[in-house]
Amino acid sequence: MANWSITGEFFLIAYYCWRFLGSENAERPVMILLLLIYSSIKLLYYLIEDGKIRRFLLYLIISYVIIIALSLNEYFMIFLPLNLFFLLPDARFRLILYGGAVALAAVFVNQKIRVDFIFIAGVVCLYNEMLRRAENRLTGLISENDKLRERNSSLNNTIVRNEDFETEIRNHSRLEERNRIAQQLHDELGHNLSGSLMQLEAVRLLIDRDREKADNLLSKAIDALRDGTEMIRNALHDIKPESGELGINNLKILKTRIESSGNLKMNIIYDEKASMITNGHWKIILQNTREAVTNSMKYADATVINVDIQVLNTAVRVEVADDGIGAEVYRKGLGISGIEERTSAVNGRTIIDGSDGFSIIYLLPIDLYERKDI
Repeated sequence: MANWSITGEFFLIAYYCWRFLGSENAERPVMILLLLIYSSIKLLYYLIEDGKIRRFLLYLIISYVIIIALSLNEYFMIFLPLNLFFLLPDARFRLILYGGAVALAAVFVNQKIRVDFIFIAGVVCLYNEMLRRAENRLTGLISENDKLRERNSSLNNTIVRNEDFETEIRNHSRLEERNRIAQQLHDELGHNLSGSLMQLEAVRLLIDRDREKADNLLSKAIDALRDGTEMIRNALHDIKPESGELGINNLKILKTRIESSGNLKMNIIYDEKASMITNGHWKIILQNTREAVTNSMKYADATVINVDIQVLNTAVRVEVADDGIGAEVYRKGLGISGIEERTSAVNGRTIIDGSDGFSIIYLLPIDLYERKDI
């Protein structure tokens, strides 16, 4: 606000020079000197931050203005309203006090400058009131911005804490799963292997003395090891997720990342046949879908992206379509070229349509040795 007050002071001095110093007169050099003294004191007022000293300087300036106006030049009185406004307390009744003080001063002002005095007083009041309201609004905006910054910082801290909590949960889940597997192997396989080892030790001792009993123990050891192998196979089967479950979960992770980064919504459409898709095809689907979604985010100006996965008799059909502006004529960048290359690598086919939104369809053939009961 001080900068704008100095600007107002500059225009007031310019007005005084125009009204009084514009024409040649004997008092002109003296008034220029007095004006420079006034400007120096006022500049000192703006530079000093101590409230008591600033108030003392205002009293000094007002006294100086009145003395010069009464003794040398009545036009000097136009500097009174601005300094009088600064002297009054910043309260609700400030304008009332200012109006009363100006009205009282106008009674004693020389009649030929009374109009100029009242005009300057009105401009000063209007100008400084506008500055006060602008400053209050700016202070409010700064306060609101600080609150928003604090809230944003709090939300970021909450997100970080939630991410740390999720990480801890995932780590805890991994540890629990490892502990469960270790306990299962110890309880089921450990005893089995220990018994088989004891039987094989007995076979070594009996093989020369009691062949029949040794063969019997050897058969039991072989059966126990076969059961242990089956236990390991079952345990690994229980641990390893189905390819369809893993593939859909990866797409859901992509969906979460996309939706959390902007206003784009991603829908994943599939049925129970998705569990029949092989790991190799899921790898291609995930890479192609990521490229297609990135393409839509960059160029399509879309709000919704649909990923439709269908398992047909001879192929897996995947369509990634958005509701954006479309592009009937488009340039193949690295993203679309990569989709076509990955699809053609497994003898698949890519179909691109930009007439209504932007759609990428790719067909991944199902080889005979890969086919399941679909």
